[in-house]
Amino acid sequence: ASTVVAVSFYDYGEKHVLPNFLFGLFGTAWVMLPLKFFVVLAALYVIDRYEQDEFFRNFIKFAIVTVTLGPGLRNTLRLAMGV
Repeated sequence: ASTVVAVSFYDYGEKHVLPNFLFGLFGTAWVMLPLKFFVVLAALYVIDRYEQDEFFRNFIKFAIVTVTLGPGLRNTLRLAMGV
């Protein structure tokens, strides 16, 4: 959500190809919120459905949280500091 707010309200730019393509296709950065929501839900469903080992299942979920929280916190802190 921090990327969407930064791109929509604070004139930040996105560096990745897919989000830039989707921003141009839909005309708004808000398209990323439902996209990310459904991708994470699908990943969680696949992990719970097909992975038998509970420890590995929880490890993968923790990795998803870690990978997604890093850029979100960075973007939020950058917006808060005005960088």
